[in-house]
Amino acid sequence: MMTGLSIVPLNPPIAIADGTTTKFLTLSNLLVADGWVVLMVSFNEFALLHGASGSAAGNSAQYIQNDISNDAGNGARLLAGNLHWWDHVFQFIYKTYGHWPIVPLGVSWGGWHSYIAAINRTAQIIAYASMCGVSILSHVATAATGTANWTALTTTGADITSSALNGVSIPGWIGYSSTDTVVGTTDPAALYNAAHTAGAPVTNLSDTTNGHGLFGTDIGPGGSGFTGTTIMDWFTATVDPLAPKVL
Repeated sequence: MMTGLSIVPLNPPIAIADGTTTKFLTLSNLLVADGWVVLMVSFNEFALLHGASGSAAGNSAQYIQNDISNDAGNGARLLAGNLHWWDHVFQFIYKTYGHWPIVPLGVSWGGWHSYIAAINRTAQIIAYASMCGVSILSHVATAATGTANWTALTTTGADITSSALNGVSIPGWIGYSSTDTVVGTTDPAALYNAAHTAGAPVTNLSDTTNGHGLFGTDIGPGGSGFTGTTIMDWFTATVDPLAPKVL
């Protein structure tokens, strides 16, 4: 499980908790009851946060901006570094738990991490999920990046283009909200539509009530403000059959 971008200092490990807009604890409890082990994974960029809250030195978005601004690959170095981070996460899981099935699930910036694992480390996982996930970094609203401004960057080296999931053969769940003012609807909906049209095994949820985050109705049992499949319905119908219970 992967949280959104932090623009204030964090002290890992990150607790699995319910916030106002992201219900990680609710989802975690349901997944555990379904037989899963849930980890809240810290990103490598969170380790850089040493400044005061509200300052550039305490804002991971600022570090990311600085890195992309000084990268001739326009974010390719950020992508490579985070894939190296994912390899460590993968090895930790296998060394700690054994050869268990893995499903990266992220919200917002965590969704970007889920996408890059699905695209670049497909053989290591059995499915992936993203809610309000970042795909085009320069489209993230400045209100969400604190001292940083990604909208002025060229981020093509780190972007998840609309066709990037077309060839991913494992199941994916892509959620988005029509009232999301951070990532918006256009990019995640384009990812889902292109992958679905290409025949990739993707499922979607379109939330028309809530904004940016992971809300109770997105998890299940749903409500009148969405179309598509809730994440727990997707797990039980699509992912669980791929992951025999470990006794």
